[in-house]
Amino acid sequence: MAEDQFQAGDVVQLKSGGPEMTVSAVLGLEISCVWFVKNQRFDEDFPAVVLKNMFADLPLSFGADKTDVL
Repeated sequence: MAEDQFQAGDVVQLKSGGPEMTVSAVLGLEISCVWFVKNQRFDEDFPAVVLKNMFADLPLSFGADKTDVL
């Protein structure tokens, strides 16, 4: 489920490419994202199936959480 894949603060990207986006909320299978292009803010809801978590496969050092990676 999307709740297991994504959480607020995750950095994601469309599987088809595009800008990196930050997850602002997880609403069931819909993921709310925010991103900036040339200082202009955008936000949109996406189906979880079209997104990939940019840092999901990175190994974390002992005692670190994913915010330390960013």
